[in-house]
Amino acid sequence: SRRTKIIIALGVILILMLIGYLLFRSRDGGGGIGGGIFGGGGGLPNTGGGQGPPLSGGSNVPPGGTLPVTDNEVKKLVRLSKDPVVGAVTRGEDRVVYFKLGLGHIYETPFDGAGGESLVSNLTIKDLIGAKWSKSRTYALLTTNTKAAV
Repeated sequence: SRRTKIIIALGVILILMLIGYLLFRSRDGGGGIGGGIFGGGGGLPNTGGGQGPPLSGGSNVPPGGTLPVTDNEVKKLVRLSKDPVVGAVTRGEDRVVYFKLGLGHIYETPFDGAGGESLVSNLTIKDLIGAKWSKSRTYALLTTNTKAAV
């Protein structure tokens, strides 16, 4: 019947499309892990399996230990807040504005951390877990961990 012919034709077309897709995916020419149509690894590049020195230069870290940290390395990171924050953005050349995680209060602090935090807004937004500022940084889209809308 006509319906059977249509179903068979669609089946053949789908099978041909699947074969074409698999051939296209396997074209990258080997060198990858697993090569072939159904090989494992998804065509990942062969990195040599750990042979030779590490690419990053490596270091000899004792098991369970850490490398010594110099004073210059410590100065690269500055703690701006004792509490977890979300949505931190720069304001101008020397200020950082952010929301406190959970409370939703907005704070501002100098970029170098000197002078401490200053409260910009104490509007409480319970269970705040994310903030995305607008380009102008005049408003933010907030994400909370509650079922109620804010």
